[in-house]
Amino acid sequence: MPRTVEISLPGERTKELLDRLRTIKDVIGIRVQQGVSVKPPGDVVAVTLTDRSLPSLMELLDRLDLTTGNESSISTSRPDSIISRPDRIPISHDHSRASWEELESLLNHESAMSISSMANMAIAGAIAAIGILTNSLHVVIGAMVIAPGFDPVARISLGLISGCLAWHRGVIDTLKGYLALIAGAAIGTWAMALLGHTPSKPKSTYFSGTALLDYWTGMTASSLLVSATAAIAGGILLVKMRSTLTSGVMIALALIPAATLIGMGAASGRLDLAGTGALRLVVEMVIVALMTLFVFALKRWRVEQRRSSM
Repeated sequence: MPRTVEISLPGERTKELLDRLRTIKDVIGIRVQQGVSVKPPGDVVAVTLTDRSLPSLMELLDRLDLTTGNESSISTSRPDSIISRPDRIPISHDHSRASWEELESLLNHESAMSISSMANMAIAGAIAAIGILTNSLHVVIGAMVIAPGFDPVARISLGLISGCLAWHRGVIDTLKGYLALIAGAAIGTWAMALLGHTPSKPKSTYFSGTALLDYWTGMTASSLLVSATAAIAGGILLVKMRSTLTSGVMIALALIPAATLIGMGAASGRLDLAGTGALRLVVEMVIVALMTLFVFALKRWRVEQRRSSM
């Protein structure tokens, strides 16, 4: 859908920008406010245009050094609706598209491992451990939905393709998040041991024996194919700025159960279980990184050849 891009720049550069904006297709509206910007000082030019034309605008701002200069700033927003009869056709045919900077901001918002996010990861680990030790699949799925475990890994791929430092923060947040999850899984395993349920003697519910444990300790070609397909879907959802739907992607991936097995193995003295979980976790992370790298590379090749300014 269309969005509005606000550009604060020195007043003497406003005319040059306005002249260049006339060359961009599907610009819906342009507003100029002279001298209203305090930091940075100067004018504010607000451009409303379709998502389809956003890459052209960002490339123009790059050429004018407005994305890298110290005397300018740029922000984007999405209006709830736009009524413009001359532009009704491009508006109705528009689709969702994000710049590299918007994707970085989105992933920073969704994946930054603050204390609360790490707490969510730890809680998800504890819940997943309880679900596996009680053979309750729906509990494990709940843990997958709770844990913000996809976006930090995808952020690594984004940084590598867009040329920004997002990959560095992605590595740090991935480590912090999954260490918290492993710790939570260990705590959950200790708690269940007090109730008499261990990886060797899980509680039987609608699954019996070690059914769930056996499922996630196994690694088949079909399970890896599911993970690869889900990772591609997750990358597409991010490019389309629909990150809320990546919870469904997490259910198809084995990131959370694999990391949970590490904590379970460490807490119960089952080094074989911890090793199996670590191997599966590394494989899953590599799959997610490669598949999202593929999606972002396609975006850079087909849509946005520019590098990120962040």
